[in-house]
Amino acid sequence: MTAMTREKENYGCVIQEIILLDQDGRRGQVVRAGNPLTVRFQAQITEEILFDPTFRLSFFRAENGGVVYVRSMKEDGWDISWLPRGDYTVEWQTPRLTLPKGRYKVDVEVAVVPNGYYQRLFSVTALTDFEVEEGGLDDPQEIASAWRLHGVEGLSWQKGKDNWFYKHFEHAARVVIYYMLDDSPLLCGRILDVGCGDGITDLGIFLRKRPQLFVGLDVEDNCRELPRMMRENGLPSDSWPENLIFRQVDANHIPYPDDYFDVVLSWGSLEHITGGYLQTLKEIKRVLKDGGLFFLHPGLYYSNFGHHIGEFSSEPFVHLKKSAEELKEIVFTAQPRYMDRGGLVYAPADFWRYHSELNKITVSKLERELRMLDFEFKKVAVRAEDLVTYTPELQKYSIQDLTTAEIYMAVVNHKAPVSGEAERTAERMASTSPSGPFDYSHYEMLCKDRQWNRELLGEYIPYFAGCRKVLDLACGSGIFLELLAEKGISAVGVERNKSVADWDQAQGWEVMQQDVFEFLAQSQDTYDGIFCSHFLEHLPFDRVLQLIELILRRLEPAGTLVLVFPNPESIRMQLFGFWRDPEHVRFYHPELIETVCRHYGLTVIQTNREASPFAFPPPPWGTAFPEEKSGVQADGKRGLRETIRDVYREALRKLRLVPRADLVALEDRLRQEKAVLQQTLAPWTEKATWAINRMWAWTDNALIVCRKPEM
Repeated sequence: MTAMTREKENYGCVIQEIILLDQDGRRGQVVRAGNPLTVRFQAQITEEILFDPTFRLSFFRAENGGVVYVRSMKEDGWDISWLPRGDYTVEWQTPRLTLPKGRYKVDVEVAVVPNGYYQRLFSVTALTDFEVEEGGLDDPQEIASAWRLHGVEGLSWQKGKDNWFYKHFEHAARVVIYYMLDDSPLLCGRILDVGCGDGITDLGIFLRKRPQLFVGLDVEDNCRELPRMMRENGLPSDSWPENLIFRQVDANHIPYPDDYFDVVLSWGSLEHITGGYLQTLKEIKRVLKDGGLFFLHPGLYYSNFGHHIGEFSSEPFVHLKKSAEELKEIVFTAQPRYMDRGGLVYAPADFWRYHSELNKITVSKLERELRMLDFEFKKVAVRAEDLVTYTPELQKYSIQDLTTAEIYMAVVNHKAPVSGEAERTAERMASTSPSGPFDYSHYEMLCKDRQWNRELLGEYIPYFAGCRKVLDLACGSGIFLELLAEKGISAVGVERNKSVADWDQAQGWEVMQQDVFEFLAQSQDTYDGIFCSHFLEHLPFDRVLQLIELILRRLEPAGTLVLVFPNPESIRMQLFGFWRDPEHVRFYHPELIETVCRHYGLTVIQTNREASPFAFPPPPWGTAFPEEKSGVQADGKRGLRETIRDVYREALRKLRLVPRADLVALEDRLRQEKAVLQQTLAPWTEKATWAINRMWAWTDNALIVCRKPEM
């Protein structure tokens, strides 16, 4: 029997057809009780990914709608973690149908079951009835059944619960979202993962919750393998989210402002932070909002799982029984039983380094530290050893440390207002300046020569001639936006400082008050021109790489990117200009930035590296100076006056004296020559003064103009 359905699409799923088949695979309208029956239907997932779906089958009487049988895949042991976009065939089968005699309809319901809570999405009912002959005597609810789902081969949840991708993308993500954080609305805000590892857990959380921003930090770059692992586990390649960002950063110096994140995660990372993790906890508290959630799952050093060398020895608590030398020998000589790590392979030297650098975390110590930092406990889950056999080497260790295998914590951040002496100190600090604490806007608005910057930035306007819309990153006080507007070029600016952005908006310019990286990750707009002036020097190198990657997403094919930044080959910039800005981090050589741009597929079409060093010609020495008057007459004869003067001077010379008139004449001559020198050399002197610190150097600002290739 074929029973066509009303096609129904909702929540990213379409049920297209319901078919009933007998034991021989034939379709029909009559089914004999006691015989096998198969109900088959087609399910099409239209979204890129649907999480925690299930299907439920119902039989109900055609004449009165009375339900006689209901069964879901979840009830029969199917835990469908996720289904990517595609077509699937679903079958419900029973070896012996025991429905009473009569006419029935079939209904298929689609639902999601996050954290075990059944949420009905929609249902589809077959258009055609079917009839059961010679009704069965058994309870219809006791019908033995089994489900089949075709088309899911290769998905991670089909590979078993020991699969590395499953343990992180499914299990860890569900633990964080549902088990520990109760599916909090804060998970839709900004999330930070400290010690993100290969990024699989972050991806699983992100795709389920779609937060505003998700940042994963780690000192190692294991996230580079994530696209490969996605492909190997059937995850759609187009499911990579733009606002999921991974950064190679030390967790002791989190590069984000105070009160920035709604949720912070730390799964198996605190034990690996070199030199101790207390500073990291302080940094987490700083960037986490008041009332924000902090989930942590640290490795406990004294447990039987926290030493990270279990693949080299199965002896319980081996790290507490053996000396360091003995452990090292085991790691470097034993035949390891490596677990699946999604294709990532580590050498024995890596394992030994990880073990040697472990922070010796205990439950009691970590609890004291969290309470000291004013975190409030929300949830704690503990997995304990069933049995610990004490040996002489273990006698000195506490029962709690040995029996606590794993701990999961969810705490709430509290930022109490300062009080007492601390409050009075803060008041005194604030009162020292009538303008309050120093802000970058003070430098931006008060220390920069606007007219001089207009002339400087005006040189870059021609590169955007003909552009429809230009994006100015870190636009500051809007000088370039102003210049573009004067040329009739539409532009948008991005500025993180609220005071500066407010001023820009008051001038009538379109400026977004947002962090540049956030904007580039979240915006869906594209631009045929992007201007980035004096922003690279504010960033460490890993952020420069991330910036170029994000710019590429927003730059249209054949679009122009102009990068301007301090030139380290300029002596003047090295000694003076670079240090004017309070937030400069480092110089970048133009050749390095050119290489980065080319690496990411940009075509470098122009730089100012070809410019000659500053050089100024010597002064014009051919200037005529005043000539000394001669005592010779026009006819070449000397007069009486000249003869008497010569005799007089000769007498004075012998007496070693100088005539007064000669002194006056000499002074007058020197005065005239000085005037000539000043008039002749003044322009050159002005240039030389400006250029003295630029001698043997190129221009102060490096320029790189790139074009994105056409598709």
